[in-house]
Amino acid sequence: MKHEILEEALTAIRAAGFDPSVVRNRHWKVTWIDLRGRKQVLIVAFSPSDHRARVQSRALLRRLLTS
Repeated sequence: MKHEILEEALTAIRAAGFDPSVVRNRHWKVTWIDLRGRKQVLIVAFSPSDHRARVQSRALLRRLLTS
């Protein structure tokens, strides 16, 4: 499940028409520039310990893409 959450996020961001960039330190940091020129950031755990991580990540991403 580690990288599935990241791949889902990248697919959704690209489908919305944005060009995401990814940096990995302790977590995956996905950034993109929205339509208003603001930098948006989504942090995805490299090894999520919570079984709800996927659902929470999707919800946050949806909020970021619609704001």
